[in-house]
Amino acid sequence: MIVPAHAAELYGVTESTYFQRYGALGDSSLDIVINLLTRPDLVFQIASEPPRVDYLFGLLAIFAWLPLVGLEFVLLSLPLLLANLLSAYPAQYYGEFHYNAPLVAYFGVAAAYGVARVWRWLARRLERTSPSFQHLPAQRMGAMTAAALVQNARTALLPLATAALTLWLLVWSAGNYFLYGRGPAGGRYDPTPITVHHRLLDRFAAQIPADAAVTATAGVHPHVSHRRYVYQFPLGLDAPTPAAKRAQWALLDVTTNTDMAPGDLKARVDAMLADGWGVVDAADGFLLLAQGVEAKSIPDAFYSFTRIGKEAAPEAPLQLLSVAAEDWPRWRQTKLIFEWLVGEEYDSDVTPPSFDVLTPQRDIISTLETAAPPALVWHPPIHWQPGERIRVTTLPLSLPRTAVVHAAGATHAPAAIFRRLEDGRLVQLPDDLAAAVELGAALAESGIAPLRMVETEIYIEDGVATPLRVWVVDRPVWPGGAVDLWLQWGVQPWPQPLAAFVHLRRNGETVAQADGAPTFWPHDAEVAFINDWRQVTIPPDVPADGLWTLAIGAYDPITGQRVLLSGRDELIIDVLRVHAPPAPDQACALIPTACASQ
Repeated sequence: MIVPAHAAELYGVTESTYFQRYGALGDSSLDIVINLLTRPDLVFQIASEPPRVDYLFGLLAIFAWLPLVGLEFVLLSLPLLLANLLSAYPAQYYGEFHYNAPLVAYFGVAAAYGVARVWRWLARRLERTSPSFQHLPAQRMGAMTAAALVQNARTALLPLATAALTLWLLVWSAGNYFLYGRGPAGGRYDPTPITVHHRLLDRFAAQIPADAAVTATAGVHPHVSHRRYVYQFPLGLDAPTPAAKRAQWALLDVTTNTDMAPGDLKARVDAMLADGWGVVDAADGFLLLAQGVEAKSIPDAFYSFTRIGKEAAPEAPLQLLSVAAEDWPRWRQTKLIFEWLVGEEYDSDVTPPSFDVLTPQRDIISTLETAAPPALVWHPPIHWQPGERIRVTTLPLSLPRTAVVHAAGATHAPAAIFRRLEDGRLVQLPDDLAAAVELGAALAESGIAPLRMVETEIYIEDGVATPLRVWVVDRPVWPGGAVDLWLQWGVQPWPQPLAAFVHLRRNGETVAQADGAPTFWPHDAEVAFINDWRQVTIPPDVPADGLWTLAIGAYDPITGQRVLLSGRDELIIDVLRVHAPPAPDQACALIPTACASQ
């Protein structure tokens, strides 16, 4: 009743918006109830999906499966349990959001009654006592000990059964915490780091009167919420809100989640400053505004989140100092952080800051424009001064398993290569892989393992045999995923016009390929080999079954003539482990772009 009343005003619908989360079951309360009663096959199909089964098992496992013995208390929660279990919104059945909290109470009560019932059942069956078993014929020590335990069940077996039941509870609860717990020592402990920037928040919140109506950006909104009127920016600024309830203060942090495009946020702030608002305080991306304040200029301290220092200006117009990543493994969301040093001859029209995030095959993932760094909105390159050290942090990006960064101000080599490992960590690969003699060992030291190596000889020029080594990550892949290969060609420079090829085949038919001369790393004239990286994406619409192989070689693109490898015209690496796509994990289910790194 409450939600539809407000939904009509805000969203233009008279039904609760939550009913729109049930997909095939319908989008109204009546449709959902009818399908629940008349389509048990559909209900079972939805409820039996692997993530939903895992959700149900998880609710039972955290209480050592004892809610099954107190099942009638679980049934009291059935409407809520079904609401989560059958929802088309993954957050409701992945178990880590607030939707799960009320169910824990029901399952906890069911477990409490369950353990009491199990204990009483054991007690009734172990009530027998007999202080004497001397009438039994003499047996070995083991048999006499067993007889003593059985004949003196109350004093011997019941304490053991009680200890076993207690141990059962502790093992399941502690085991689940150590595997999946989010707290200290938990298997998925993921604390939010508290930085100097975060500690500034108290300074700004303390300046807001306790009875003032406030609008705040999403990242800082909870820290000013204990008041009668609080809004998420830009709500609360305009009609139809009654004047008495409109926000008189605004607390903004432009460096964190704002639920607005950075350009839209700045445009709104500019409009506020032109319409009766003024600046109370500002520092490191925090901005505190209030109505009726005269100050209209944003102080320099505000820009310290992007202008981080002053140094001697270099000769180059724009010098890239570093590329780093700030990663949130739980959601596989990554902010890329670039630092540039502005030179004396810098001209933003001639040498604008730029970067591209690519796959190893140079498919574009993101650019400066799509990443929309707030720093470039608030302190655009046209205002950059010689000697300024500028930090530019992107909005959160969903990177694939491997991301290659090319940036203005760097050499023609990749500015950085990031790789997400099997344990979910994002690592930055060493800069010297291009010249690594033992390329496989260097990759393994970076965490890319296990690697399978194949070594052969290739006859590229004048019948001279040169070594070729290939490394493949020995991990299962699936349609839509990518196969990574690292190659070391024992030749320098690369003979023109030859092109290398990598073919991915299913049952002998090529379904994907990566052709061309080695270009991933720049050729180093000081070494007698060329390190190369290829990535081949498995088409998402190809079945996972069949025999999957990789074919590697080189050919002349003009004549089509192939170069021999150990007497053959290609090297075959088999067999790849190609599986059906896994069930989406939580990050993939809620953020589709995160699926590429699952």
